[in-house]
Amino acid sequence: MIMLEAEAQAVNRALVLDAIHLGAESAGLIARSAADNTEMWSNPANLDLSHDKQSRGVATFAIRDRAVAQLREKYPMHDTSLFHAFYTQLYGDLIKDLFFGRQTRVDGRAWDQIRPIVCERDLHKPLHGSALIQRALDSPKSALKADSLSVMTGGMKEKNFFVHYEFPPYATNEIGLSTVGRRELGHGALAEKGLRAVIPSNYPFTIRLTSEVLESYGSSSMASICGRSLALLDAGVPLTQSVAGVALGLVTEYDNDEIKRHQVLVDILGLEDYLGDMDFKMAVTKDGGITALQADIKIPGLPLHIVDDAVGKGVKALGRILDIMSTCIKEPRTDKTNLPVTEVLTIPAHKRTSFIGPGGRNLKKMQTEIGVQTSQGNDESSWTIFAPNAESLAEAHEMIEQLKTDEYAPEYELGAIITVKVLEIKERGANVELHPNLSP
Repeated sequence: MIMLEAEAQAVNRALVLDAIHLGAESAGLIARSAADNTEMWSNPANLDLSHDKQSRGVATFAIRDRAVAQLREKYPMHDTSLFHAFYTQLYGDLIKDLFFGRQTRVDGRAWDQIRPIVCERDLHKPLHGSALIQRALDSPKSALKADSLSVMTGGMKEKNFFVHYEFPPYATNEIGLSTVGRRELGHGALAEKGLRAVIPSNYPFTIRLTSEVLESYGSSSMASICGRSLALLDAGVPLTQSVAGVALGLVTEYDNDEIKRHQVLVDILGLEDYLGDMDFKMAVTKDGGITALQADIKIPGLPLHIVDDAVGKGVKALGRILDIMSTCIKEPRTDKTNLPVTEVLTIPAHKRTSFIGPGGRNLKKMQTEIGVQTSQGNDESSWTIFAPNAESLAEAHEMIEQLKTDEYAPEYELGAIITVKVLEIKERGANVELHPNLSP
């Protein structure tokens, strides 16, 4: 297997693995058929693969530069880029030897050990929800805001859940302008897949989640899923379950083009991603349901038994991460005072005139004075109230109850004879009062 990506509705691990095996078997038939015709139809393959991800620290660069300088002095006619390539290959081999020989990773962790995690929530009071998750040097800050009623009900709509991922240059100790490229779009889309399954389908608001990466030395996209899950709970969104994400790596040792032994690494560093053989991202719910997968395989092919191994170890590690996250917040908050609220009211027909007011005066008054918007539902007696917070909704209730207790004006029929009060006589007619609650 060389590529894997999925979005799922919290599907059981066994079912996901069954689907992977079935897909691999079917894809194998296609691949063998394509291979049989390769010599006849294909062009020469471009085998010049390059990587541009910076993953070494200052000390590593110093060792490399010193070694390259010595080689350049000894072999002045050779291309310097070859020295760099050989050094990188040697560096990767040394890291693999370190693990297989001493059973330890470059930062001293065991293969299944996750980095220390610290969680915070409710960082910014004006926001509907916010959270920060620190996983060693990965620190994405997530924030949530629900849209107003006019935004939710106006214009063309395709979805009501948006996830944005921001990776400014200072996250890797660089300077420059922040831009949105394929990486940011891809990481945001993957996180959205991982979280969409736990958003209630009948949730009445549009949600926009943003994550700004403050520092990074690993899978900040998977750490951002953890932070976003906490921010959603902090905002009181009734998630069906919490979600966490982690990236898995792989080191392999070959013998005659066959994998002799391998080891899946949990919660990989940037260095292990760059020099390793796999970057396998996955998002999982508390009960082990998989919501998203994405695998970048850097070896010619990944055997399915290694996929099984990676998924099993990922689910186990994510269970530990979710336990840590639950110490920060476990259930959706119910005490947030700045969350928007909506409610459906039933207004009887004989109270409708008092509720709306002449020319919609009462509805406009509620919007201008307390910020509450109203819209008619599927029938004439059903009205939806949207308030920016619970306090405004309570004020709206008081105003509506007062309007409903006021004497309402009767509904007049065309051609009926009624008694009116003449207020003013003019040359062209007269101003009359049909009812005290109606304008002249």
